[in-house]
Amino acid sequence: MVKTMDRTTIDRAAALLSYPIAYIYFYWFMMNVDFAPHAKLLTQWQGHFLFSVLFVLAVEGYAAAVGRSLLSVKTQKPPLFYESICLAALVLLQSLALLLYGPHDSLLAVVQVLFWHFTCIYYVCARAGILTSGRTGVFFLWDAVNGTIVVPFGHFFLRLICLFRREKKAEAASAATAEPKSILTVEKFRKAAVFCLTLVLVRIVCGLAWEELAGASDAFGQLGVKMSDFWAGILSVEIVSGFMAEYFPYFVLSIPIGAYLFGLVVGGLSDRRAMPQEQKLREGLGHFRILPAYSACLILGSLLAVYLLFFGVQTAELIGAISGKGSTPLRELVSAMDACKYAVSGFWQLVRVILLNFVVLLGFTVFSKVPLWENKYTRILIDLIFVCAAAFAVLAGYKLFVLYFYLYGPTPRRILSGWMVVMQLFWCILTLIRFHRTFPAVKIGVYTGAISFTALMLLDFDAICGYV
Repeated sequence: MVKTMDRTTIDRAAALLSYPIAYIYFYWFMMNVDFAPHAKLLTQWQGHFLFSVLFVLAVEGYAAAVGRSLLSVKTQKPPLFYESICLAALVLLQSLALLLYGPHDSLLAVVQVLFWHFTCIYYVCARAGILTSGRTGVFFLWDAVNGTIVVPFGHFFLRLICLFRREKKAEAASAATAEPKSILTVEKFRKAAVFCLTLVLVRIVCGLAWEELAGASDAFGQLGVKMSDFWAGILSVEIVSGFMAEYFPYFVLSIPIGAYLFGLVVGGLSDRRAMPQEQKLREGLGHFRILPAYSACLILGSLLAVYLLFFGVQTAELIGAISGKGSTPLRELVSAMDACKYAVSGFWQLVRVILLNFVVLLGFTVFSKVPLWENKYTRILIDLIFVCAAAFAVLAGYKLFVLYFYLYGPTPRRILSGWMVVMQLFWCILTLIRFHRTFPAVKIGVYTGAISFTALMLLDFDAICGYV
């Protein structure tokens, strides 16, 4: 039945459905519902979980309605089938974590919310089949920008278009009859007048019948009084003004959110031609490959020298900080203040170094005439740079896990920092292996990070950290 529906009808139904879904998102997720009129119905995170379920069901329902069911995706593009299922599960599990425990910490709340939003967006990109490489790959960042900005804002007014677009069948019938516009206008006016007259006659006839029957039965007469009071109460000034004050503003503010979501989902599933394909993107980037091999050697060699010097100084500093006489316990050698200083500085060191390494790698991937891993010398240098990055990760992990985590106990922020240290060490090792072996390293890295973060958020941090 769904497959035989006109596409215009499907889009219009989806456009109408997007209004309550966006309202649920805005009201229960973005507003403080503790003092809001719906607070007695659902808490903030219950409303958030409800939105997640409705969002996934809406995406899957619309995809199936336009002939893009999960079964067809599995038949045509198996990688996207498994990625779509994985990402949909991650969306629901991350929302479930917020439902069960709420935000684990003020900083973690920001990370959790941003991570959940991006997972939702990337799920739609995978489900719509608009990933540049046909799967998660080297153009992951490009796909992230497209899904977050280009697709939804490029189709921002699509919902209005779908709401007021005429069906193709109606247009064809109108063209076939080809009646003059004046005749059509008069005919519409006549039908509207007849309809209004019919309603007036219904009101008169039913009113007379109700009045006569009410005189014959007191119970029937009381029913009429109750119904009259009911409709009078609904249409009273207090009810209407209360609705306008408490509910209508949230609905108005949710309209742009609904337009964004509709543009993302329906625009992504409808207009795949707007998305660049991998081959075209690679050909376009070919014009930027201007740096010769010696430029890469000079830049990478200088960066490696700085890393080695810095790593040596940090190692000496750490050894000096924990060295002592006899068998003095480590807790007495390193104060809480020093442990915090070493752990925090080491963590942000790692973040900046790893980020710089991947930016350099990305830059040479775009601008270098020969890929770094295809030239003997640049491959050695890039290997050494990521070995240094892995060493930084080990050093930062020691500072965090031994000098701070083990000695002074876990907290939500320390757990999140530890996860980031472990993941960045994993990404460095994965990158090193990718320089010598061909395999989907980006896909493995992205999904390992997403799955591990979701699993981390599902842990009971209060029990782990010993909170009451």
